[in-house]
Amino acid sequence: MRTLNWQSWTPQLPKLPRPTLKDHFPEAEIQEKYTTKDSQFVEIDGLKIHYRDQGSGPVLVLVHGLISSLHIWNKWTELLKSDFRVIRLDLPGFGLSDAPETVGQDLIDNYVKTIKGLLDHLGIDKCHIGGSSMGGWVAWEMTYQHPELIDKMVLVCPAGYQTKEQQPNGFKYMKPFFTRYLELLTFPLFLTRYMVMHRAFSQRIFIKQDMLLRRYDLINRKSNRMFLAKLCGLELYPKLERIKQIKHNSLIMWGDKDEVIESKHAYQFRCDLENSNLVMFEGQGHAPCQEVVHQTVFHTKRFLNDEMTDRERFTYERVVFV
Repeated sequence: MRTLNWQSWTPQLPKLPRPTLKDHFPEAEIQEKYTTKDSQFVEIDGLKIHYRDQGSGPVLVLVHGLISSLHIWNKWTELLKSDFRVIRLDLPGFGLSDAPETVGQDLIDNYVKTIKGLLDHLGIDKCHIGGSSMGGWVAWEMTYQHPELIDKMVLVCPAGYQTKEQQPNGFKYMKPFFTRYLELLTFPLFLTRYMVMHRAFSQRIFIKQDMLLRRYDLINRKSNRMFLAKLCGLELYPKLERIKQIKHNSLIMWGDKDEVIESKHAYQFRCDLENSNLVMFEGQGHAPCQEVVHQTVFHTKRFLNDEMTDRERFTYERVVFV
């Protein structure tokens, strides 16, 4: 019997074009490839926004993170749509949504306006909200700015406490080069693989070929790549004082081996969010909502259905794969 060592396993990828000046990611082909029967589009503040609205029950809005798309919630949606109306969207500049022409310090506030606009379009006046990574930042900002709209909040490895001092050495010097690179050339596959495999996921066996190629395609959709180039030149830092003012019931889930946003931030969120529960997953990285799908959905369902007890204010969960 052959034993698979997931630490050394790498999915076999087809040969792809080298970075080039030529745009080989036609808009029409990308849209046709990654839309489904559930895909819908709506114009909000002059931008075409891609979203999916599935299931029935209490409304749960899901927000993806940086350089990602609504596809990260595919498995969550399949498991939740029998009990919840799951709405997820591509934030402007990602996935199949239009990208804004300018990028500034109001980026997160603009994302909040986009979600508010989508809820208004759908006639929704109350919902739960969940977000991963940067999407978690958008989720808690949405909760802060529109407390009357949000019932409960689910945060998966959310951004919130990063500071300028936490930037990796040399990062600020690389940003101008990277910005110019993206303006001229396609985003290379090896960087896509690095971000997904070595940064977000803790176990490579969960990385599928279609997942990598989808992210590669969507990053290199021309409007997305130009947006990312502008984003690279921007330094965004959250307004930390807002977190303590959020009184909504909140669930925080984190991998204790997160290399993107340090897991120590989980405890900061737990302390600053007055009515919060924290679940830490042993050995997991920055993408528990994609790696330990059933466990994260299990806790999310129990939380949203008011089944968590006071004893579960902090849970450290061991994950065993058989």
